[in-house]
Amino acid sequence: MPKLHISKNTFFHGSLLIIFYLIIRLPLINGGLWHDEIYNTSIYLAPDKSEIAIEREDAISSEYPWLAENFNRSSDWKRQISLHPPFISIFYAVWIKIFGDSEISLHIPPIIAGILTVIVLYLLGTLIFDKNVGFLAALALTFSAPHITYSAMAVPAMFEMCIFLISLYFFFKFMLVEDRKYFNLLLLCNAMGILIYYHYFVYIIMQTAVFWFSKQRLKITMSYFAVALLSLFSFFWFVLYNYQQNKYLLGHWQLNDIKTTLKNITYLPITFSN
Repeated sequence: MPKLHISKNTFFHGSLLIIFYLIIRLPLINGGLWHDEIYNTSIYLAPDKSEIAIEREDAISSEYPWLAENFNRSSDWKRQISLHPPFISIFYAVWIKIFGDSEISLHIPPIIAGILTVIVLYLLGTLIFDKNVGFLAALALTFSAPHITYSAMAVPAMFEMCIFLISLYFFFKFMLVEDRKYFNLLLLCNAMGILIYYHYFVYIIMQTAVFWFSKQRLKITMSYFAVALLSLFSFFWFVLYNYQQNKYLLGHWQLNDIKTTLKNITYLPITFSN
């Protein structure tokens, strides 16, 4: 088995990134829970109907009555699955059973996911450009205000970013070196991405389009495209079904996110040009 070789430059860059990351994030790990963290934790604990779950529900009712108006243990699990796939909910339900639901316990997983995003972005930038570009990109992410905030919040955001960057790394690695093992790792990431957030399907559409035009060079079989197409049809059926069953989603999920994304795409260039 070949030995893993890490150059001195890579080790230095990686060490700096980890040090900066920990200096900024660790003081936040014991911070108080935001209302959406309290709400999500209540849902994670709901199947057990434990005392902790009841305390969480009481906290929602007293501090955030507008959020508690429609709170219901049985229906909110269904709404949570409608908004986010089940992986994070199941993961946190198991995590809380083992490590409890203290602020530190709930914030450890996103802290770990966040440091992975920084490392993977460094590898991705190095793969496509060079080590200096990779380091500067990862350094900028380390000091990014939204990244700092969400890396210490028990919500799906940091896990979504992590799986997306990992899949992008394997995607470009496969495109550049044409090694089948990276394609298999990408497929594994695709499966995980779908279980972590539904917007991952947008990325799969773009990924499949690129593979279609490169299928002969990359030797991608038609079975991949058949599975991708079947997955997309299932996803769009799921969206349509949930819109019909749950009017809440009309203002809080795909339609609103797509409109916001399009607005940002058109608005940001105008802002920076002024």
